[in-house]
Amino acid sequence: MGPLDKLILGDDALSATASGCALQLRSHWYRSLPLSSVSVLTVKMDGVDVLAENIAFEINGLRRVYVERVGRSRLH
Repeated sequence: MGPLDKLILGDDALSATASGCALQLRSHWYRSLPLSSVSVLTVKMDGVDVLAENIAFEINGLRRVYVERVGRSRLH
């Protein structure tokens, strides 16, 4: 952990959308830690797990659905 970790989730990070919600994450490691290195991702809302097929990433306007596979994960 470092001094920039407090910037990962800003005060305005969570917002409502037409299909649910969006969580805006910022990474100061974006050049040295590619998104493809994310091997396991879990999201909980009010203590309840969000299904992997309901998780998507949007980067520079391009939306990708997160799919968890046996033993590994991927974006497609």
